[in-house]
Amino acid sequence: MRTFAVLAVLWAHFCIPGLPGGFLGVDVFFVISGFLITRLILSEKDRTGRFSYSRFYLRRLRRLMPAALATVAASLVLFYPVLGAKDLVSFLRSVPFSIAPLANINLYREIGYFDTAAQMKPLLHFWSLAVEEQFYFFWPTVLLAVYRWPRLLHSIALIVLLVSLAIAQIWLSSDPSAAYYLLPSRAFELMIGASLALAFHLEGARRRILATRAAPWIAAGGMAAILLSYALIDEHMPLPGVLSLGACLGTAAVIAFGDKGPVGRVLMARPVVWIGLISYSLYLVHWPIYVYVRYRLPDPPSVPLSIALVGVSIAVAALSYALIEKPLRHPAPAGKRWGNLPFLAGTLVAAGVLIGPTVAYKVLPGTRTPAYLAELSRPDVAVRSETFRYAPEAAGKPLNVTRFTPASPGPVKVLVIGDSHAGHLSFGLRDLLAPLGVRVDLANLTSCPPLFGVTVQDDTNTEARARCSATNPSLRALATSGDYDVVMLASRWALASGETAVGAQRLRHANYVRIGETQPALSMAGSRAVLDEALADTVQQIRQAGARVVLLGQVPPTGNDLTQCQALFPWARENIPPSSRCAPLSAAAIHERLAYPDTRLAKAANGEDVLFIGSERFFCDDATCRIRTPGTDEMIYNDSDHLTKAGSVFYLDALIRQCGLVDFLKRARD
Repeated sequence: MRTFAVLAVLWAHFCIPGLPGGFLGVDVFFVISGFLITRLILSEKDRTGRFSYSRFYLRRLRRLMPAALATVAASLVLFYPVLGAKDLVSFLRSVPFSIAPLANINLYREIGYFDTAAQMKPLLHFWSLAVEEQFYFFWPTVLLAVYRWPRLLHSIALIVLLVSLAIAQIWLSSDPSAAYYLLPSRAFELMIGASLALAFHLEGARRRILATRAAPWIAAGGMAAILLSYALIDEHMPLPGVLSLGACLGTAAVIAFGDKGPVGRVLMARPVVWIGLISYSLYLVHWPIYVYVRYRLPDPPSVPLSIALVGVSIAVAALSYALIEKPLRHPAPAGKRWGNLPFLAGTLVAAGVLIGPTVAYKVLPGTRTPAYLAELSRPDVAVRSETFRYAPEAAGKPLNVTRFTPASPGPVKVLVIGDSHAGHLSFGLRDLLAPLGVRVDLANLTSCPPLFGVTVQDDTNTEARARCSATNPSLRALATSGDYDVVMLASRWALASGETAVGAQRLRHANYVRIGETQPALSMAGSRAVLDEALADTVQQIRQAGARVVLLGQVPPTGNDLTQCQALFPWARENIPPSSRCAPLSAAAIHERLAYPDTRLAKAANGEDVLFIGSERFFCDDATCRIRTPGTDEMIYNDSDHLTKAGSVFYLDALIRQCGLVDFLKRARD
């Protein structure tokens, strides 16, 4: 069964057509692990009358840790010279969590499993190992605590299974990443295997199960359920949960009834058995190999190359199994007092040596202070003069507002509202605009548009719609409070209204929707209609409150995360691979992406008290758009569309020097 699980995982991860749900091989592994661990514990308890926690965890350590540490070590050697700065920092930070094992919790906090950024993490796959090892910490204690009462034990196992399945279904709606990564929503898969082992443990139950004449047919049905799940399920479906049950229950059926018949003969074939033996090493090594190749190529590997990578992975796994996993997996004889001490000491030393480089980037000379590392500082952690919560009566959820107050404040008070594209202006607002005597308040919330009565529906950020809806009344109250001379709107306008097919790329699209609308039109046309109406309404309400309005066009999106091309260490820069990820969109493609929102913003600026400022003229010429500041040659972008500190200062300097922004602000007091 391990063979069918691991090969399906490789098939899906290497993007070979035909089995889009091959990643369910991990779910199959969970069922197998739950069965084997439960049977091992029960067998030892039956045989000896007791259970040794120390020997159990030592066996787990010997079984799992050597090959895992070897994979981490090889990944450090492989990726250290080639990863871009942001990717390398993320990779180094992931190592301690992968060894701990807490990789699933770390990844849950960072990113979704199928996100593009996740697909470039060399140790992404360690999350499933962490889930299993966390299960090993609690299940033996539960199992042994009620060992004497088999029926109670069965009831507890069933309750844990059903509660976990319910948690998975609930989290799929409220927090899909938690459902995918965390043990509470994955435990039901392990408990399916554990429940089967408990059923086998009942007096005569195994004999009755295996004696049924329908066993070969049940096993065949189980295998069919697994293969159909691999073929029919894909990454866009809600998993884990009810949809996982086909593969999980199919696995249980094959384990229970697959000893004989056609399925049994297939499972006992020598090539299948051999792949099963190396399946753990194969699972460990395949993903770093794929990520390395993917990182070096501009496009995903072709099918022939992917098949070749499967062969390479099998060869490397065979070496890992023969040289590392097999020799170190068996504990020293029970009578040898200190027999396991060298292994434990060696494991601790190896783990320490591997974790060392992951923190070295914070302390080694030349790795913490270079300008290209400083450029990774995100605007949302900028130094702030003061922060306060704006919570008007009878409004929505409070807003966090950052206030930049100059040493000698003048009469002009400005409010900047928007999403993260307002937030990334913070450095420029603080360093350039405030020193001119302008008091600036910044109210930005990630993914939330600065439009009254409007939220965003974004499949990659499922929490955004509710969060933006909750804070929008406070945003309206703040912007129309009459406390400001000028209100500036900045946003990633093109995400919900710009063309998606530009140049050779297809860019992401979200939708503007009216707050409270139960069945919004989730389409480009519907989103644009909401933008047109809400923009005019928002500008009108702000003007009626007595403030002037500045509409800032979106900064040019590059289409790719350009920090991928920035090496953390100078000696590694020459190894950064030339790829399409390192090239920004052409000026023509960027113009196409921004054309619609810029046109609508310009139309909304229909009077002398409303100013629209597009960004393309500061960043682009006829052919290309700049990605580095003139003169200082610092990175402008923090990713594909957000500004670094240098980029923020560059942009605000252009607004002040070339657009007469300050004159417009000061005329608001005239």
